[in-house]
Amino acid sequence: MHRVTVIGAGIAGVETAVTLMRTLPRAAVTLVSPWPSMRILPNLVYVPFGASEQGVDVRLDRALASEGVTLQVATCDRVDPAAHVAHLSTGPLEHDTVVVATGTLPEVTNAHRLRSLSDATRLRGALVELAGSGAHDRSIMLRIPSSCSWTPPAFELALLLAQWRDSLQLEVELVVVVEEPEPLGAFDLDAAETVRTRLEQAGVELITNAPAHRLDLMSSTLAVDFGALTAHRIPGLVHVGVDGFYDVAGTGLAALDTYVVGDAAAGPYKAGFAAGWHARRVALALGGDLSILGADVGGIPIDQCEYQMDFGDDETFRVRFGEAFAPLDGHELRTVDADVVIGRPDKLVGTLVHDLLPSAAIGA
Repeated sequence: MHRVTVIGAGIAGVETAVTLMRTLPRAAVTLVSPWPSMRILPNLVYVPFGASEQGVDVRLDRALASEGVTLQVATCDRVDPAAHVAHLSTGPLEHDTVVVATGTLPEVTNAHRLRSLSDATRLRGALVELAGSGAHDRSIMLRIPSSCSWTPPAFELALLLAQWRDSLQLEVELVVVVEEPEPLGAFDLDAAETVRTRLEQAGVELITNAPAHRLDLMSSTLAVDFGALTAHRIPGLVHVGVDGFYDVAGTGLAALDTYVVGDAAAGPYKAGFAAGWHARRVALALGGDLSILGADVGGIPIDQCEYQMDFGDDETFRVRFGEAFAPLDGHELRTVDADVVIGRPDKLVGTLVHDLLPSAAIGA
């Protein structure tokens, strides 16, 4: 059997473990997690507006047992790629292939952020305070430097802030400032223009080409920074580029028999919806048969992926990306479809892990 160790039990890690187990029937897959359950946090962008702060715990042993994946509850101290050994808190674990899915860490900033539950609850308190103040000339600014690796959540927050402001009939100026000449670089121009138009309709000012050295100096009553992230690193793996993420080939290969999936890998996305095609490229590299998954997963073709963005007012912007494996080979991303539909977004559509989670976790 081909022994695969997956380190990290977030969305990307669980998705990869299940994908490899299904497409490589002769593989022995072990998922390493510090905890016996996977914590699904509420969609953080809703917490500042009153959504529940409670996460959903999914028992990994139960979810993975039916898939044939072995759960190892431990922390990983280091990986020795040459010796094919992961040194865990429970002892050494030999493997033929190791997959790293450790996620990211945010940069430190004095402004508000939206990277953790505590960030979201602090922002909620700041919004309550701002709404209750009688001061004039109030403003909220979302600042997005070029180092931000995934910008759509900032625009999503801006639109939800506009809905919040209007529902409370507040006089609050909303501004999104980006260092790049065009926002939403991962989208094509038509899709990006849809978001531009919706921002304008919602009364959100968009400032592009902001000077990098001036971004932190652009102040407002309340500022939210969408700053840089870096990979959560594992000692022994040194293939981290200048952008702070693991440099990977088109297959996700970072070193000898070592792959990186999810947010820790260099690539155009830092979002859970991309976990599916991250996992599938590793499966292909190891000789997996994707046809076992069928022609689509949850209605999304297996070679594509879909991002859903909340436009507010019970509308969701859906963007389908084609050639999902191409960006990791240096090709431009191609948007094949974009539309606005009624309803709340599903951030994990098109992933296998979607079917492992209870409805409460999907709603979170």
